[in-house]
Amino acid sequence: MLDLFLESFWEGEGTLPLMDHLMVVAADQTAYERCLFKRLHCYKMVTEGVDLEGEKVYMSKDFIEMMWRRTRLLLDVLRRGYNLVFTDTDVMWLRSPFPQL
Repeated sequence: MLDLFLESFWEGEGTLPLMDHLMVVAADQTAYERCLFKRLHCYKMVTEGVDLEGEKVYMSKDFIEMMWRRTRLLLDVLRRGYNLVFTDTDVMWLRSPFPQL
């Protein structure tokens, strides 16, 4: 999934310069290692007491905790004064949205 996501930045209209500003937040060790291998800006999300390895069943306890952890991470980034555009890796970036913003 990560490879297709990254390919959309390479192939999209005006999206290649965005690669310099892309930070991948990895929920498990496998995704984090793949991110490092791709030489991207990587951050490994850690949640105490919750195993983030593998897929989580929708609305399970671990899924909900993972979503709350992600929300707290985004809030922390905003509180530090950064701007962000949040996206999942199943979204293809076919063109840069910034000219319209």
